[in-house]
Amino acid sequence: MLNLYITHVIELNMSKTATIIPIYQPHFGYGINLLDSFRYHSSDDIFFVFSNSEEAKVFSTLTDKKYDSIILDQELVNSGSIITVKKLFGLRDVFERYDYIGVLDSEIKFVRNIDTDIVYKEIFDSKILKVNNSLKGGDVIKNTAEKMNLINNEILIQETNNFSQYWWFNEIHVYEKNTFFRFYEYLSKLDNYHEIINDWWCFDFILYGIWLITNEGFKTKNMMPETTFEWGALEHNNSNEVSNKFNSHLDHNIKIETNNNTKITIQLNYPHF
Repeated sequence: MLNLYITHVIELNMSKTATIIPIYQPHFGYGINLLDSFRYHSSDDIFFVFSNSEEAKVFSTLTDKKYDSIILDQELVNSGSIITVKKLFGLRDVFERYDYIGVLDSEIKFVRNIDTDIVYKEIFDSKILKVNNSLKGGDVIKNTAEKMNLINNEILIQETNNFSQYWWFNEIHVYEKNTFFRFYEYLSKLDNYHEIINDWWCFDFILYGIWLITNEGFKTKNMMPETTFEWGALEHNNSNEVSNKFNSHLDHNIKIETNNNTKITIQLNYPHF
């Protein structure tokens, strides 16, 4: 089994939750701004997942804010889906310390105060995946389900409306310890496990979401059933109407006064207006 080695940069206060961010050197600017905004709005634990110790060392010279580092073993850095690999293995090695972990990308900023112990538990315990109509996104879920040997699962077919719905970044991606380890045990024992983690389109939270629906009693909720989106509704959203309908803790829409629930602005590398 592939392994991660963890380097603790700074000792953090123990809490029930943490946040994991995969990052690489070209996005260190995003990472520093993310960390600054997180520390302004939260005192909770945060981890960055680096490709190697050299990158981790460079990042540490750019900030005096508190965080922890996770460093991938070198045999992982050439994985076909390095972001998914960083997220999944980061979760596996860190989860012994936490009940819930939120996983986000580096191109984000925190825009309101957040207590992750409250927010992450609330999101997961709802047992709801917020979805939108998306033929392209539905195909991603269908292809991933096929690789997981769950393509014919009747519950999944029903909850995705025959693979026509999508949940990528319609809410913070929150993982729970016990369900994650059950999911990961199943995933890692599949004959095509290495194919899956090397497939760019097998996104971490699509894999986990499929497991939650098929094995943990999660339901989908279509937040705008009359509308079809190209991909996830909030990924590139600039619409106040969409923000209000989803009422999520994250959004691409920078007009945060539209939704008092918004804690995080996402996809800063895509145009906002």
